[in-house]
Amino acid sequence: MQIPITAIYSGANVHDSSVALPLMQETSKRVNYLYDLQDAGYDADIIREFSKQLGHRPIVDINPKNSQALKEKIELIKHEKESFKLINQHQNLDEEHYNQRSMVE
Repeated sequence: MQIPITAIYSGANVHDSSVALPLMQETSKRVNYLYDLQDAGYDADIIREFSKQLGHRPIVDINPKNSQALKEKIELIKHEKESFKLINQHQNLDEEHYNQRSMVE
């Protein structure tokens, strides 16, 4: 059985990240923990810094909208896929072999 340690109720128009700091602070008062594990919606420096101030280690997915390097990497991958399609080559041979195997079965 899993029971929430802390809960904050808000309207549907309130983004989760806006209640992240109070949620982290209240939870820290109730239990000791080491990590703040969050998805890309919480990718903000203020959330990471607050986590560190509480003595935690923030583990936050990178939001591509906030990272120029990640945006460039995503664009490169898209460009490579398009280029491989144009020359009729498959970027991932495992996928191609799997599809061929499936056609035979």
